[in-house]
Amino acid sequence: MPIMRRQALLRSLSSSIAALDVGHLLRIGIDGVDAAGKSSLADELVAPLRSHDRPVVRASIDGFHRPRADRYQLGRRSPEGYFRHSFNLEAIVSFVLAPLGAGGSRQIKRAVFDYRIDAPVDAPDETVLLNAILLFNGVFLHRPELIPYWDATV
Repeated sequence: MPIMRRQALLRSLSSSIAALDVGHLLRIGIDGVDAAGKSSLADELVAPLRSHDRPVVRASIDGFHRPRADRYQLGRRSPEGYFRHSFNLEAIVSFVLAPLGAGGSRQIKRAVFDYRIDAPVDAPDETVLLNAILLFNGVFLHRPELIPYWDATV
């Protein structure tokens, strides 16, 4: 996509996101298959969203993997294992999505596990501003366990 069309798309998408009014800060999921450009799109949306005077919080499903032994219990190449056991959905809800919903504490952790070293991380607690927008990228964000928490998805 030519750069000018990409910039126009980013402006349009950021305007649409910034215009949403859900009564609490926005939780936007950016979903897609591996290597589709989810992280790049989320990163590229930060500046246009900030131009709407909205703080942006970036987080990724990559900070919420399960330990290697759990992820590979059905084998390293198991599609079912990848879908069912790779990510700690409960932690995503507990540490990010629920606290940012209506009546939530706004206290989040952007990560709980580093899959590269196969170990938990001690990420700091962060307080998110009321008018912020969460951009959360990852695979399988349209799972039934997560759908109720998204205010919009891409």
